[in-house]
Amino acid sequence: MSSTLQLVGMGVLAIIALWVLLQLVGIVFSIVSTIVSFLVSLLLLAIIAVLVYFAFTALT
Repeated sequence: MSSTLQLVGMGVLAIIALWVLLQLVGIVFSIVSTIVSFLVSLLLLAIIAVLVYFAFTALT
């Protein structure tokens, strides 16, 4: 009986640990996704700025 309860307890702890790990992975993925999105937006703005600069210098 004691070993069965211990086994069930370990299983419950493993499930809780897995849930916490998945939550942490989700948070990290969310942060990384936000940073990558921000960097891609900055890159696109930089490309547009360079293209506008070349367009104006070509006109003058």
